[in-house]
Amino acid sequence: MCDTLVKYLETAFIQAKFLVDNCPCKYGCSSCTTIHRCPDDNKALFKSVGLSLLEEITNFTQTRTINQ
Repeated sequence: MCDTLVKYLETAFIQAKFLVDNCPCKYGCSSCTTIHRCPDDNKALFKSVGLSLLEEITNFTQTRTINQ
């Protein structure tokens, strides 16, 4: 069960990175980085930071998969 969860999480991170990376907005928008129920009205969300985090996560999961 845990392996299945990890497999889907990896796919979700890869798809999220693709979505954010290919969004034409400059700073983040409702299509790529907005959290709909954010109590702070998404004031602290930054596309560049989100993309950097997704890049690190996807690189880590791909490296982990290769090394197994």
